[in-house]
Amino acid sequence: IFHRSTWTPEDYCYLQDLFTSEAARGKGVGRALIAGVVARAKDHGTSRVYWLTHETNNQAMILYDQVAQKSG
Repeated sequence: IFHRSTWTPEDYCYLQDLFTSEAARGKGVGRALIAGVVARAKDHGTSRVYWLTHETNNQAMILYDQVAQKSG
């Protein structure tokens, strides 16, 4: 979802829901999906890509910690 920001003149990109089937997990599918979103966001000229996940989603957090920095 591309949306305006009050902090920058460029839009932000919110990755609302990332999901892969059980069979696809651990095979790089999530990483590829995130890379695709980041590439599209870059083409759009956004200044930030972000998403939220529950702190108990340990499997997702492992991937997210590898591809992004926690903003707090």
